[in-house]
Order: sequence, then C-alpha cells, then structure tokens
Amino acid sequence: MDEKIHRIPLEAGDVLELNMENFGSDAAVWKITVVSLIGRGSTCLSYMVRAHMGKNHTISMVMKEFYPKLKDDSQEILRRGKKLIVSQGIRETSQYIELRQSFEKSFEMQNRLADSDAMEVIVKPSGMGTYGDSLYILSNSHKGHILSEYTPVNFEERLHMIYRCSEAVGLLHDQGYVYPDLNPGNILWIDSTQTVRFFDMDSLIDYKHPKNMAQIRYTPPYAAPELKELKSNRDMKIYSILGPGMDIYVLGIIFFQ
Repeated sequence: MDEKIHRIPLEAGDVLELNMENFGSDAAVWKITVVSLIGRGSTCLSYMVRAHMGKNHTISMVMKEFYPKLKDDSQEILRRGKKLIVSQGIRETSQYIELRQSFEKSFEMQNRLADSDAMEVIVKPSGMGTYGDSLYILSNSHKGHILSEYTPVNFEERLHMIYRCSEAVGLLHDQGYVYPDLNPGNILWIDSTQTVRFFDMDSLIDYKHPKNMAQIRYTPPYAAPELKELKSNRDMKIYSILGPGMDIYVLGIIFFQ
C-alpha cells in the first residue's frame, strides 16, 4: 500500500491543542496550527507549524508527530479527525513500545546535544506534549527551510551548503554519534546565517556502544550499502560497520542530488 495513504498527515490549517503538563511546560496546553508537512521519517511525520503564544502572537516551529511505520504495515494506527488513535493490540506490541520509548528519549537527547559542543547544529527543543494517543515534539524553527524543499540561489551558496552540512555531521561524530536517518528532510538550512541544524534525533546511535538492530532506522534511499546489508544479514556484527563513514556516504547522495 502507498505509504502516503497508509500514514495520513495533518493538513494545513489543522489546529491542535497539545497537553504539555506532563512534560514540565509552564503552560498546560499549547495551541498549534499546522502550516505544512515537511518530512516523513521512520517513526514520525514532521510539520512546520505556528504556535499561539498569546492573543495576537504566534511563532514558527517544527513539530514532530509520533506516527511510526510498523513492520506488518498495520492499519491499527488511524487518523480520526486530527487525532491519532492506537489500538490496544498495537500498544501492547514490543515494537510499538520500543519505538515510543525511543521517541521520548530523542527529546532528552536533543536537549542534551543542544547544551553540548554540538549545540550550534542542533535545533533547540521547546517542549513535548500529547494529543489523542500520540506524542509531539516542538522545536525552534530558527526561521529555516527544510533542505529538501530549498533551492540554492547560486553555485556559491550550494558549495557553502555542502561545507556546512559536512561540518555539522562532523560535530555529531565528535560527540560519538552517527545519524542513520540523515536525509534532506531532517536538515534545516538557515539562509540568513548560512548554517544548518538537525531536528530529528531519534535515530542517533552511539557508534562506539551500539545497541540492537531494532533501534537502527533510516529513510531509503539515504543509507550506506553496509547498513542495508546489516538489516538482511543477521550474522554481521553491528560494531563492524557502524561509524562516520556511513554518514559520509549519505552526504554524498544528498550533495549529488
């Protein structure tokens, strides 16, 4: 089944009221208006949104909606109106539980990296909340553009974009992480400062201390060949192929496009 049909996104103009009180926010409810769909990751859909911070004041943000692809292509996560409804059977599966926990941990990791030496390339998270049966992570948009939707104004900007993306990935490597789900839909290009930032952290892996295969997620075709082989060959050792080289390969695909 076509993935776009299978995971139905929110539409421009949809209004959500996110419950933030369980995640340390000062405000119990955040009113959010969807502007556009900007990406489809392995565990979430990403949107540009406007957050209503007062009667006549809104700010631009990036919102990630936890909406995972499941192995059995199940129809048990449904869009009813604007809410996602998850069946009890799916909630109790180990796959769903693990993916939801990983999504929550990505918020913690994003906060941690935003306060590390890699802070200049990480989108600063603003909060996490619930709506329906799903989780939502809101982050500063830094007035940027999703790389997959941005056209460089000239060759010089294209070259600078390549340099900045390489530099940003290098900073993640310096912190000991690789980015299996690195792709143009997870990169913000801020043309005013000619810099890049990453906002989807749930696929990051500490490549010196790798964990089980279920936690390695990527978006085809943005994956090194050895990562694809690892998915199909259980005899391969994770630590034998995980490393900065896999991200460099994906950068080559992005730059070629």
